[in-house]
Amino acid sequence: MKEYEVEITETLQMTVTVEANSAAEAERLVKAAYDNSEYILDADHFMGADIRTIEDVPERIGKPSVLDSLNALKEKTAAKPSDKPKTQENSL
Repeated sequence: MKEYEVEITETLQMTVTVEANSAAEAERLVKAAYDNSEYILDADHFMGADIRTIEDVPERIGKPSVLDSLNALKEKTAAKPSDKPKTQENSL
């Protein structure tokens, strides 16, 4: 029998009404209130769940994670010598 990683993503949703001069201002006001814990979403705000298999675990063992791959690429890019042609100004 194989092992699988299965991801569960729940969606919570709340609609609030605010007075503002624009939609952008309304979003900023609600974000600030949300960040200040003025809106707390809980089980009453449940809208649904998405369940999907991420990958077959045994096949992934020994393979680098996506994060490992991104970090390696970042290090490789940072270590790459400049592709700029040498001029008198940057060769000093």
